[in-house]
Order: sequence, then C-alpha cells, then structure tokens
Amino acid sequence: MPGFFRYPPARYQRLRDELGTGPTTGIMMIDLLATSRMAELRFYGFDFFASLSLSGPRTKADVGHNFDGEATFVAELSANDPRIVHRR
Repeated sequence: MPGFFRYPPARYQRLRDELGTGPTTGIMMIDLLATSRMAELRFYGFDFFASLSLSGPRTKADVGHNFDGEATFVAELSANDPRIVHRR
C-alpha cells in the first residue's frame, strides 16, 4: 500500500531478542533513524516511562516493555554514535 511502512520483522525480532520483550514504537523509530543517513538526532524528554504515561496511571509493571533495557540501548547508541544526542 503506498505510504505504508511496516517495521522489518527481522529488525523487530533482533530488538525483541535483545530486550527480552516487544520493543516500544519509540525505540523502533530510534533504531531505524540510527541506521539511516541522518545528519543528527536530538531528542528530549524520552525518559523510558520514569514519569509514567500520558495515557493513564500505569506504571512500568503494568506495561509489557523493557524500559530499562531500552534506556541501555539508547545510552549505548548515543555513546557510540556522535550524531545521536539524548537529553532527558
């Protein structure tokens, strides 16, 4: 379908294996951008559910994602790729 993008299944599985659970949409987007020809990625306020969710009172325990693993993933990306800057 024109204009439709599906995250590549092999990439999804790689992230799932690394994180031990399904990745968030945010981490999939960061993963895609990190392997693109982007000049720079600066993102702010991405706190891996530390401030809970805008969608309600849920906590990390209520959501099926590994936010600590995603924080480590992003920390490693930004440490190894000078194009990526993460500010909390």
